[in-house]
Amino acid sequence: MEACCPIGSGLALGREGPSIQLGGAVGQGVNHYLKGNKSQQNILISAGASAGLSAAFNAPVSGIMFILEEVHHKFSSVLLLTAFSASITANFVAYTIFGVQPALDLGSLLQFPLEHYAHLVIMGIFVAVMGWAYQEVLMYMPKLYQKIPIPPYLYGFLPFILVIPIGIFLPEMLGGGTGIILLISSGRISTHLLVGIFLFRFVYSHISYGSGLPGGIFIPVLSLGALLGAIYGNGALWITGIEDIFIRSFIIYAMGGLLTAVTKVPLTAVMLITEMTGTVTHLMPLAVVCLTAYVVADFLGSDPVYEELLQKKIHQIPKVFEGEVIEFEVSVEPDSDLDGMMARYLRLPYGSKLVKVRRHNNEFIPHQDTVFWSGDELFFTADSGFVSEVKKQLDKLN
Repeated sequence: MEACCPIGSGLALGREGPSIQLGGAVGQGVNHYLKGNKSQQNILISAGASAGLSAAFNAPVSGIMFILEEVHHKFSSVLLLTAFSASITANFVAYTIFGVQPALDLGSLLQFPLEHYAHLVIMGIFVAVMGWAYQEVLMYMPKLYQKIPIPPYLYGFLPFILVIPIGIFLPEMLGGGTGIILLISSGRISTHLLVGIFLFRFVYSHISYGSGLPGGIFIPVLSLGALLGAIYGNGALWITGIEDIFIRSFIIYAMGGLLTAVTKVPLTAVMLITEMTGTVTHLMPLAVVCLTAYVVADFLGSDPVYEELLQKKIHQIPKVFEGEVIEFEVSVEPDSDLDGMMARYLRLPYGSKLVKVRRHNNEFIPHQDTVFWSGDELFFTADSGFVSEVKKQLDKLN
């Protein structure tokens, strides 16, 4: 309910963020009711988050891919089956309530001409650079808000104040951005107007999200990508004389490209755009744009936006030796590298140590021949300055 007010009032926020959080909370509640262990809790939270994304966009496959590609960074049969069941069920319920229409019905698309694929690579580079700029501003917004001489709990009033004049003079600019996407895809708009709308939405979305109000960035990013695609499409039509009908193709491909550049999840972006638009004729050109955007974003040094936001949230950026010992636990996930690993082969960074293992409510001190099982809870100690580095290495194994 907390997210309904900022999203429903017209701020530039997406509904997928609260949907994922609500789904994860439901998964945690189910695990608590079933008295599951830490490993089962992680799987159920992930499955709930997958269901939340699926229900938000009527995109069941994207919900599954997001969890595998963005959250866990690995493939697990148990995780896949659980997330698949939750995502499909949530999507069926959403279909029953809201119908089977795609979230963005942009009409049918012609197959993009093979001889113009060079434009896709160039546009992929273009949206990757803009994605890097978007991410840099997003990370700087909390510092900018801190410079305003008001208490942090009043930050949320600033975007709400902007809603009033925007709603009076530019009501089309309100909301997460779905209306913008449908507007620019319905007919060709001048490049100058598109640039003006992009700059306005770019600033408005950062003011909305940077205030700390609950909401997501998927839809705002997709709307900005659509604007970039229309801008590039106008230029391509003017230079090369491509038919006007392909302007919608540029819009759709740029949406996936910008989402890839910001989140670093190309497969999720491809599937999300495919499911949202309800057409598969653009799979190949969309994949070319997303792959190009991913490679260029990686070259520019962009990290996945959610990982960066998490690091800023928990303040666990690796520092130096601080002299304070921190204990933390890690639950061994099914089918991970830790599952079945012998303790002697676990290589930990300097200053960290495995101190005990909890298995089926029994605790013991591991020795070199101890084999880790799925569901084991491993307890580590490390200097507070290196906890993040240790967890990062364990996440790669787990």
